[in-house]
Amino acid sequence: MARRRVLRLLALFAAAALVESACSGKTSGVASGVNVPVGGTGGSGGSAVGDASPWPDAHGSGTGGSGTGGACTAELCNGLDDDCNGLVDDNLSQSCQSSCGSGTQTCSAGQWGACSTSQPQSCMDYSTCKMAQQCVTSCPGAPSESCNLADDNCNGKCDENANCRVGVYRSYKSSTGEHFYTTSSSEAACCGFSIEFPDSYYLYKSQASGLVPFYRCLLASGMHFYTTSSSCEGAAGSKKESTLGYIAKSASCGAVPLYRLSKSNGDHFYVTSSTERQSAISGGYKDEGTAGYVWKAP
Repeated sequence: MARRRVLRLLALFAAAALVESACSGKTSGVASGVNVPVGGTGGSGGSAVGDASPWPDAHGSGTGGSGTGGACTAELCNGLDDDCNGLVDDNLSQSCQSSCGSGTQTCSAGQWGACSTSQPQSCMDYSTCKMAQQCVTSCPGAPSESCNLADDNCNGKCDENANCRVGVYRSYKSSTGEHFYTTSSSEAACCGFSIEFPDSYYLYKSQASGLVPFYRCLLASGMHFYTTSSSCEGAAGSKKESTLGYIAKSASCGAVPLYRLSKSNGDHFYVTSSTERQSAISGGYKDEGTAGYVWKAP
């Protein structure tokens, strides 16, 4: 009797050991409703089937695991929920650099986005009229012309459409043989003068770098001449009447030479045409060189 009781107790202990072994061991597939063990590599999938033990296998069948046995890691930019918080690629950013400076980029759908700092672009450098790499979000637009003897908008022209220049009328008085120059149309046709050309050349209306005043002087003889000398070149009895405009000291911004000639009667003649200059010389005028540089268009 005592022996039978001992054998029955041994059988119960053996059954209990089998249960403990079944609950704590690793499995290649996790059946629905069964506790998932921590650690170890999950199976590649498949239906769980009943084992050979006398104990039931939960609900009989289930889909095998495919993960890493429940291990969680720091979040990576890979389209996965690495840190097991239910979010994918959440709060991921990193520093980035370009030749324009430092910035940041964020992760979305497993990909790093663009760097937040500006990227260099090939744009027109309007200070040199050459293309150059610039750290801007978009290339700057062309500036307006500003009456500075420069091609501000880099279109190959200078101070165009900026109302910088004024036309000079060329008149002639046949009774005295004098040429007269003025920016006033009424004065050009006054006092015995007839207009030969309404815009024989152009001067700037105001001072700018590279320009000097072009003075109108009245000689003691009553005739006029035009010069960059504020003292009217020291001519005896001369008087500075006004500033005709502003003339360039060099051939900048499309300027051309303004030839100066004089005649024994006291007339001073100013032309931009080399052909007309030569004709005047042939007609008795003396070549006095270049008065400065002027423009043939406004």
